[in-house]
Amino acid sequence: MEQFNEAFRKRTNIKQPVSFDTLEEVLKKTAAAIPFENKSILKQQAPFINKEYLSEKLLRNNEGGLCYELNPLLYHFLKENGMSVQLIRGTVFDQAEDTWSKTGNTHVLILLSNKNEQYVVDTGFGNNLPLTPVPLTGKAVTSENGAFRINHHDSEYTLEMNKNNEWKVGYKFSSNDIISDDTELEEIRDIILKSPLSPFNKKLLITKCENGMTLTLTESSFIQNKQGEITKVSLANSEHIHLAKKYFNLDL
Repeated sequence: MEQFNEAFRKRTNIKQPVSFDTLEEVLKKTAAAIPFENKSILKQQAPFINKEYLSEKLLRNNEGGLCYELNPLLYHFLKENGMSVQLIRGTVFDQAEDTWSKTGNTHVLILLSNKNEQYVVDTGFGNNLPLTPVPLTGKAVTSENGAFRINHHDSEYTLEMNKNNEWKVGYKFSSNDIISDDTELEEIRDIILKSPLSPFNKKLLITKCENGMTLTLTESSFIQNKQGEITKVSLANSEHIHLAKKYFNLDL
C-alpha cells in the first residue's frame, strides 16, 4: 500500500522538503488540490475517522471533505514531516446571522509551534483560507486570499480576515481545547451530519482556492472570485455535476 507521506505529496504535487519556510507553498498546493466539500455528509456517510480513512478518502479516492477531515489530514502530513502540531476545536462566526454558530465548537484547526511561537494553520475553512501560517502574536499576514490576523480576548483567540477592506471575525478558539483522539472528530462529524442547525447537511457546497481565485459551486450557482472581482453563473438541471468534475475533479 502506498505510504501516507508519498500519497499526500502525489495528490498535492508537493515535492519540496517541509519546513516552516515552505509551509505557505504546502498550504497553497493543498488548498488547490483538495476541495472543501460536503458530499459524504449529504449521503449520510459516517465511517470511523482515522488516518487510514482520511488517506483512502482524500488521497486515493481523490475526494474532498470538511474541516474535521481536511485539517486532520494535513496534521498527519505535517507531523510525519517533523512539524510540532496539535488539532484544536473552534467555533465559527456566522456572518449571515451575525452570531456564533449554533452548532458550537465544531470547527477543527491546527495549532503549530515553531521557535517558541504559535501559529494557526488551516486548510478547512472553505474559501476563507489564510494560505499561510497566522501567528498568535496578533501580527497581520497576507496571502493571495487576503489579510489575516489573530486577536486575543481573555482566554480566547479569534481569527480575523480582511478580504474587502473590512476586518471580519472568522472563528474563535482556545489554545487549550486540544483534540486528543479520533472520537472527538467523530463527535464533530455527527453534529454536522445530524443537527438541524448545521448548514452542511442541507445542500451541496464545494469550494477551493487556486491561483489567487476562490471557486464556489452549489447545485444552483458557480462563483469565481478573483481578489474581489466576482463572476456568478446560475445553473440549471444537472450542470453542477459537469462543473464539479471539470473544476474540482469530483464525481457527484
